[in-house]
Amino acid sequence: MRRTLAILASTAVAASTVALAAPARAAENIPAGGASFPFVFISQCAADFNASQNNFNVTYTSTGSGTGKSNFTRGTFVTAMTDSAYSSTQTPPSWSWEYIPAIGGAITVPINLKNAQTGRTLGSSIQLKQTTLAKIFGGAITTWNHPEIIKDNPRIAKALPATPITIAYRSDASGTTNNFLQYLNAWAPSIFPKVQDDMGTAFPGLGGHVSVSLKSKKTAKNAFADQTAPHGLSTLARNFLAGVIDIVPEAFAMCAQTVNAYRRFAPGSWAPKTISWSPYNYTTAIRIACESETLTRMECRLPGADCNVFLTLAMLLGAGLDGLERKLDLKDQPLLAGSPTEIPAGATRLPRDLMEATDRLRGSARTREIYGASFIEHFAKLCEAESASLVRSVSPAEIERYLEGG
Repeated sequence: MRRTLAILASTAVAASTVALAAPARAAENIPAGGASFPFVFISQCAADFNASQNNFNVTYTSTGSGTGKSNFTRGTFVTAMTDSAYSSTQTPPSWSWEYIPAIGGAITVPINLKNAQTGRTLGSSIQLKQTTLAKIFGGAITTWNHPEIIKDNPRIAKALPATPITIAYRSDASGTTNNFLQYLNAWAPSIFPKVQDDMGTAFPGLGGHVSVSLKSKKTAKNAFADQTAPHGLSTLARNFLAGVIDIVPEAFAMCAQTVNAYRRFAPGSWAPKTISWSPYNYTTAIRIACESETLTRMECRLPGADCNVFLTLAMLLGAGLDGLERKLDLKDQPLLAGSPTEIPAGATRLPRDLMEATDRLRGSARTREIYGASFIEHFAKLCEAESASLVRSVSPAEIERYLEGG
């Protein structure tokens, strides 16, 4: 009988869980994944272990705690890590398993705040009580000069600006977010429900991800789903995905039509750098989710929150339908492990800026055929004008770095 162990996080700190399987066949791959915060540590442990023997090869994919637990239950991950236990609405594995603590780390709330009088940072000076923090995340306190914050910070009260408090957080099934919410609940239970509702919505952040699925007109079923096929994808879905992989690098400007859009793809960011795909991997351009036949979908993680949603959908649907018409074979292998900063050998690199994306769009015969030559030419000119308008503009950051910095 397969015996698996899973790890539990503590409630006050962000800890992860791991699942270990009994010895398998020689040279067998052991897929692992889950919580993102221990990714660097676990990846190094896996690399050291893989180098020490030839019987097993452990790979760890940073998918987030929620997806890690669901994949562990489905058996997709032999090893899984999560920051939080299975909830009453989640299905645990049917085989024998236990929670075992593995790694822990403190949860912190970075504050980006400047002195209203001097412009210097106040982030390290301001003091926030637990109840105040809960009210901020619950929307009860919305400005930095709120009376409650001023009362607890008399020394810097005059320096607190009358500016809105902008909150950034993960809105997916993050175990770290779950632990933080539990912490807020302990100090302000009356506020917690609203915080939980807010954090469960599609907070825009930097990404404007688009999910696509296809419903059969004849059967009313999900045409992308085939639970018996590799990665749960039907032949139709594989043709569609192959079309997206083939066309999107050339049509990329349609989902990133501003100069600012390309800052998401800077080195060190979690935005994908290549047109890669993988089941459940949050580091790839196209993430395949197939928890069930009904929920099977493709999530395009390329667009930013500043994308034009109509152009983005046109890009995806045009590329995917072209793949269906040509019955393209999905030759690219899924990216099962690695970080967003890695460029796999042979992978197609996405454009680095708006002008490169514009040149690829204009020079592609396929994009002209799919989206129309007149549209491509007109849109390319708009992108050129957009890029030129900001190339001549000097930002405050450049003035501070190159002029005022000496």
